[in-house]
This record gives sequence, C-alpha cells and structure tokens, in this order.
Amino acid sequence: MKKIFQEYYTLDKSQYIDLWKNAFFIFDTNIFLNLYRYSSETRDTWFYILEQLKERLWMPYQIGFEYHENRIAVISEVESVFDKTEKIIKDCEEKIQKEVKSMRYPSWENASNSKILNVIESSFKDILKSIENDKAKHPNLIENDFIMKRISEIYLGKVGNLYTDEQIKYIFNDGRLRYEKHIPPGYMDADKKDEQEKYGDLIIWKQIIDKVLTSSKPIIFITDDVKEDWWKIVKGKTIGARVELIKEFYDETEQFFYMYTSGRFIKYLDEYLGISVNNKVKDEIEVLGETINTPLTEREFEVLMQVMKDKSNSEISKKLYITHHTIKAHLNSIMRKLKA
Repeated sequence: MKKIFQEYYTLDKSQYIDLWKNAFFIFDTNIFLNLYRYSSETRDTWFYILEQLKERLWMPYQIGFEYHENRIAVISEVESVFDKTEKIIKDCEEKIQKEVKSMRYPSWENASNSKILNVIESSFKDILKSIENDKAKHPNLIENDFIMKRISEIYLGKVGNLYTDEQIKYIFNDGRLRYEKHIPPGYMDADKKDEQEKYGDLIIWKQIIDKVLTSSKPIIFITDDVKEDWWKIVKGKTIGARVELIKEFYDETEQFFYMYTSGRFIKYLDEYLGISVNNKVKDEIEVLGETINTPLTEREFEVLMQVMKDKSNSEISKKLYITHHTIKAHLNSIMRKLKA
C-alpha cells in the first residue's frame, strides 16, 4: 500500500539521510531577494551555506530571470524603510508632544518647559539620529550590488537553459488547463495578467523536472512562498508539499521531491550536513520568512473588500471574474495571513 500511495507517506530517517546526502538544492527566487532584507550577519551566513553546498546547487533559468527582474524593486523597498521609519517617529513625537501639552500635570508651572517634554524631545532626537546613521552606513546597492556579484560567482555554470518559444507556448497552454483544474503549482497566480508571471511557478516546476531527468538526483526545494498551490495546508497548518507535486515528480523522474521553508531548512542543516547556525540568525530567517508573506496581495485585498461589503461568493465571482474555488483559496490565504 505504501508503495502505491508513497506520496502520502513521510520519509523514514534513512531516507531523509539519503535525501540530504544526494539531492540537488534549489533555492526559490524569494530566498535570493531576501538577502537584501537580512542583516549583514544573516546574509553572510547564507553565503557561507551556499558556499558549503556549492557542488550541489542548481538554479532553474526562470528563478534567475525572476531574481534579476525584481532585485531593483527590493533594493528600493529596503532603502525606503529608513524614510518610512523616520516619518513614523516624527509623527509619534508630534502626537505625544501635542497630547502632553494639552494636559495639566499637577507639578508643572509651565508645561512647555517641563522636564518631561524636554526628555521626550531629546529621546526622539536620539532615535532620529540613529536612523540617520543607519541610513548613511547602508550600502548603495544600485551602484554596487555586491550581493548580485556574490550570487553570480557561486552559481557560475549552475544555471539552467532558457526555454524555447515553443516550449514556453506549450507550458502556457498546459498551464491554462492545469489552472482550471487547480493542479499545482502556480494556480494561485491565475489572476496575473502577464503570462510570464502567471505561469512562472509552473515554468520553474517544469525546469526542475527536466534537470532531474538528465541527472537522476532527488531535489530539495527551499522557498518562502507559502501559498496553497505549493503546500498542503490543513486548518491553517502547513503539513508539507502538495501530494500532487510529490506524485507528479516521482511519476516523471522516479526521484523524491522535498520542500522546506527557509526557517525549517536552516534548522535541519546541522542535523543532516553538520552546518551550524546561531540562534540569532535562525530567528531572523524564520521571522522574515513569515512576515514577508503576510501582506495581502492585490487580489486578496479586492476579495476581502467584497466580503466586508457582505457580498456572496456568486457576486464576488461576477464582480472579479474568478471562480468560486479561487475565491475560497483566496479567503483561506487571507485567514492564514490575518491569523483569523
């Protein structure tokens, strides 16, 4: 029975050992983009890990393409944090000063010259100065992207080939049929207008399978994409990779496919490969992996707005031109992100 339905069974200890010993390690686009968001210590740890795994790394062409397409936007996002934080702090100071000045504290003879207000002003100045110093020390990655250079050096000769126009056309056609039946991966991106983005995950999936067909090696895939078109999620709890993916992969390649989030991958590094990571770095990787996926997508926000207007699934379907199943999938994702 286990042999027939092997996709439903977890691996035993010896199988995990063999998997970590022999597998190619494939890191998703979000792992590389997160290198711009980490502290320098955590980023250096990631590069150390990649160097240790160098002989067993491989990158699908699509992941390399997505990384290069999105890195400038992520760099800009990170740089904007300083200005956003500064604005929040200034707004808070203004609000606190206003509130305190509006009260009559018993021991004050002159509220505007009180020690409390002076301490508040001094404290906020220190905070803003600290932000200014951090901003000045932050590297200019637009002009000198040392992260991209390091990734390029590590992955020299380890990137897959670009698909031909015919191959891409076939995947787009296949994707339309798969997405209609909600066959993973990628159907959660069905609402995207650009076909390259819509079928990006499916292209990655096909390129991974093609690699294994020529190498006969199992795959460990590390991703912080936590949508249900990659993961089996039961009552808000992520159980593991979708069984459809495990079955399709094994049927096509006769090899195992296993997935980890970045946080779980880091936890098992020492156990299976003897690569130790300090708890501070583990915590940062786990927290960022969780929070980077928290914001609602544009489509999820649209669905949530319709729900808040007390619209039925049928009304939402007509309004947004999406199926009932897709609505339910978005609602499940919204509930997980809002921890509702």
